[in-house]
Formats: sequence, structure tokens, C-alpha cells
Amino acid sequence: MIIMETYYQIDDFRKALVYANIAEDIFQNKRLQVKETSENDRTLLFYILHTRGKSRHKLGDYRKAKIDYMEAAEIFPADSDLLVDIGNLYYNMEKYDSAMLFFKKAENEFQNGFKAKFNMANTYYVLKKYDSALLYYDESIKIKDDFPYSYFYKGTILNELGSYEEAIKSLNKAIQIWPDKSEIYFRRGFALQSLGMYREAILDWNTVIFLDSINLNALRNRAIAYDELDKTREALLDLGQLIDMNPEEAEGFFIRGRIFYQDKKFRRSLPDLNTAEKKDIQNGELFFMLGDLYRRNKNIIEACKYLEMAKEMEYPLSKKINKFLSKCDEF
Repeated sequence: MIIMETYYQIDDFRKALVYANIAEDIFQNKRLQVKETSENDRTLLFYILHTRGKSRHKLGDYRKAKIDYMEAAEIFPADSDLLVDIGNLYYNMEKYDSAMLFFKKAENEFQNGFKAKFNMANTYYVLKKYDSALLYYDESIKIKDDFPYSYFYKGTILNELGSYEEAIKSLNKAIQIWPDKSEIYFRRGFALQSLGMYREAILDWNTVIFLDSINLNALRNRAIAYDELDKTREALLDLGQLIDMNPEEAEGFFIRGRIFYQDKKFRRSLPDLNTAEKKDIQNGELFFMLGDLYRRNKNIIEACKYLEMAKEMEYPLSKKINKFLSKCDEF
């Protein structure tokens, strides 16, 4: 039993499963007559089945994990940890209604149970029931105030709701507990950038990139922040690195092309914007810039095509451009 538990605790689930099977074989005869065994044997058999189910669950064998969990539930149907694990199994199978049913059973059995409340919050989050998710994250924090994921997911939801200042408060708490988790800095950087706090956001993007050097989203967001601060050189360096790391990075080409366009470096802008369009960037600003660049290059047919597309997408056009468009029928 000790060996089985040790392997499970160190995340060696395959070996934990091997020793769980050995232990279960020892109890095979008693397993068929659980009600006739002693309470101590029943507890031991429950422990074996539960641990084997958890090992199979971790290894992705959901069908056999479910069998073990349900057999364990026949012994102790009100065990809150088991109920949470069954709920998590259904959660991983994307059967969220069933997951919630078991989480609520666990909560009923143990009102102050952190696991049940936290996992209920996660399920509400996936179902986009954000008010309920926030309520249960707060409930889980009341019970266990040093668990960073409660603050992290709460901050993530607040970001999605546009409550950026509240999101920052929650994410600050997560960082205090877990200062080397790049995803937390990423979420806070997003909130700061959404508030126009670009210098502060850049500090978080720097941290994300330091902790996760291949985080392309952070690199892109830092380039955007640099551009907003008119630090063109830094923005272009980040975008160049981004595109080198991922030549399929459509957004990188679009942003770099826009910077070149705004700086009136039209010859450098056009190839990037063309590439962005080929990689499925579709927005009015892109079509306007392409149309205007072709207009400047005297390519009237292409200019008319893209400016008409920008107009269809209700991108604001100047009187000068509208006047140009009014003559497109002549070409």
C-alpha cells in the first residue's frame, strides 16, 4: 500500500497502477463479498480502488477509471474526495452536467470542502456562467486563501468581463503566492494593456518572455505596447523576432505593415500587408491601407477593389478617398 501511494504521490501513475492491481488481487475474494468483510478491509479495498481509479484517470483511461470509482462508491458512497474525483472524471470527459452533479454531492457531504467548491467554480467557468464561477472561486478562497489558481481563474474571468482593475487585484494575489508562473503575468499584462497602462504591461510581458521564451503572444503584445508608446524600433524588433519564430504569424505581418504605413514607409508596408491578407487577416483597416497603397502606386483597379472592401466593412473613409471611390466605375 505504501509503495502504491508513494508512486502515486510522485506522479508515477503507471507504477502506482501496477501496485494497485497487485493489492486488488490480494483482496479478490473479499471484493466479491464486500458487505461481509470487516470495516478495516472495506476501508482498505476502497483505498485500493480509489487509488487505482485515480491512476487510470491520470493516464487517460477514463472508462476503467470510472469502473474503479463506481466500485469504490459502492463501499463509501458519501466520500467527498471520491465524489470530487468522479466529478473531475466527467469534467475531463466534457460531461459538465454530470460533473456538477457529483461536485454538488461532495459539497453537501462536506460543506467546507475546498475541492468541491473550486471544481464547481471551474465547471461554471467552462459553461460561461461567470457570476456563479466568481461566487465559488470566492468561496474556495475563504477556505484556502493560499491556492493561486483560485485567484488566477478569478482574474481571468474578470478580464473577460472587462473588469480589469478587479482582475489586476486578483492576479496580484496569485503572483504573491506563485511568483514564477508565466500565465499569471500574461493575464495581468493583458489587463494592464487593456487599461492603456502600456509601460506597466511591458514589464509583465518582459517577465512572461523571461519565464517562457517561446511565448509568441507575449512577444506580439509587447510589440503592440511599444507601438502605442511610439517606441517604433523596439516594436519592430519584437515583430521581426515574432515572424522569424513563426512565419505563419499573420497578426505580426499586419501590425508591422501598419507601423510602416503610419511611418509613411509605404514600400515596406505593402509586402507585409499583402502577406497578412494571404494569411487570412480580414478587417477594414487592412483593406483601407492596401487600397490606399495601391492608389499611391497608381494601381487603380486594385485600389478600388480594396477601398470598396473597406467601405463594405464600414471602415471610416476620408472625403478624399470617397471622392476617389466615386470615380472607380470609370475604370
